[in-house]
Amino acid sequence: MKTFATLALVLVVLGAATPQTGPDWYQAGKAAQAAGRLDEAAADYAKALALGFPKAYVAYRMATLRILRHDNAGAIAELQKATGTSGLPADSLATDPALAPIAKDPAFLAYVAGQQRAFHPCRYDAAYRALDFWAGDWTVTNPQNATVGKSHVERIVDDCVIFENWTDVYGGTGKSFTSYDANLHRWDQHWVDSTGTVTEYLGSVKDGAVVLVATSPAGLAQMTFARLPGGKVRQSFENSTDGGKTWTPGADLTYTPVVAAKP
Repeated sequence: MKTFATLALVLVVLGAATPQTGPDWYQAGKAAQAAGRLDEAAADYAKALALGFPKAYVAYRMATLRILRHDNAGAIAELQKATGTSGLPADSLATDPALAPIAKDPAFLAYVAGQQRAFHPCRYDAAYRALDFWAGDWTVTNPQNATVGKSHVERIVDDCVIFENWTDVYGGTGKSFTSYDANLHRWDQHWVDSTGTVTEYLGSVKDGAVVLVATSPAGLAQMTFARLPGGKVRQSFENSTDGGKTWTPGADLTYTPVVAAKP
């Protein structure tokens, strides 16, 4: 004969086993799918989605259910319900064994390509590539052809940031992070050097050059990066004390590629 305590324990266990949240229903769906109860799994995934569980994961699971039913077109349609960064990364899609039956379908390949662009916009959007010509190792000279420093510039953060390491001939150092802000449609640079100077530049692309302007109590400082023949880069500076009506030339630097030594 069951005691009241035993009955209460049974009720607690049964209550705990009943899905209540989005993650609960999602896990219940996975268990049902693993057991071959595909209709039940689909219903559980739908409940998870309704409770706010991430669309991408539900779309993926629904796609795998479609594949198990030999409905490849339906599987792709399920994946397409979650696109952009609300969807799944392209790298995981392209190598997933569960999606192998649709791996060569043109519609699936197009979806994967779209996801690749969504998760790696800086690799594909030309707006981010305007300053790529500055990447490299450089010897930096002034108009008198005297060396004033050296610079190593590279693309980092999935090609979204142009990162400079600068060293002048006196041992002073500086670093800058330059990137394109797609939301504001502008270029930004944050510069800091070993003297404690911090400068924030904002700008845009003009005639193939990247033109950035900083504001300080002394006025405006304009910095321009432009291509030169022979793979060189010009970095020129101008200053204005009248709000940009007139400009006074400042430093004018030429970046020359460092030629790697032959092995």
